[in-house]
Amino acid sequence: MVRQKAASKVKAAYYAQWLPWSDGCKRVRSATGSWKLAAVELKDKLASGQIQTMDRVTCGDKIEERKLPTEFWRTAGIAARRDRSRSAAADTRDGYLTWGAKNQLWDPFKEPKDIQRHHHVFFRRADVDALWPPESTVPSGTTNNSDRRKPGPKPRHDWQKNFASELIRIIHSLGEIPTNDTKLANDLLNLFEKRWTWLPDQRDVRRLVRELLDPVRKNSP
Repeated sequence: MVRQKAASKVKAAYYAQWLPWSDGCKRVRSATGSWKLAAVELKDKLASGQIQTMDRVTCGDKIEERKLPTEFWRTAGIAARRDRSRSAAADTRDGYLTWGAKNQLWDPFKEPKDIQRHHHVFFRRADVDALWPPESTVPSGTTNNSDRRKPGPKPRHDWQKNFASELIRIIHSLGEIPTNDTKLANDLLNLFEKRWTWLPDQRDVRRLVRELLDPVRKNSP
């Protein structure tokens, strides 16, 4: 019993510092509204060193850990996959994120080849919390004036694709890339308000605008 309590405390302390890959990905997906956008957002933050990661490798009864360098994520790929599992929870059934690298990650074990190694990537929890605060940190009873959602079920159409297409049209008509993301988000919401009975949150639209335009702005003279 004493050993179990001690092990439980160690585990709790471990997860207080490190967030499992799947939990971190769900956090990003919740913030971006799309697994594809979550893959792009997460790749950017990892490659720029804004999130520290750790690889926990199990091989038989051995466990080894090491922190993954930023250079690893600059070459590694992160992709969105559709989850076709019937047992998946309703809020995550539409997908998940996978990661991989061209080169072998790490081989600290000198075991026979028939022993399988399992890599488990963890995010530093403080980094993820700073970029995408957990919903529980939002004070209860508060309202957000930017929430433009309308009652009713979500539409089946891909709102990100529709908004991105309309954004291209706006930029083409202006002949330049606007700098005010909030105004662009409001313009898009006002436009689609006349077409749909449901609208995404303004924060999600503003985030989409920023993710689409920031790479262009950085490369503009």
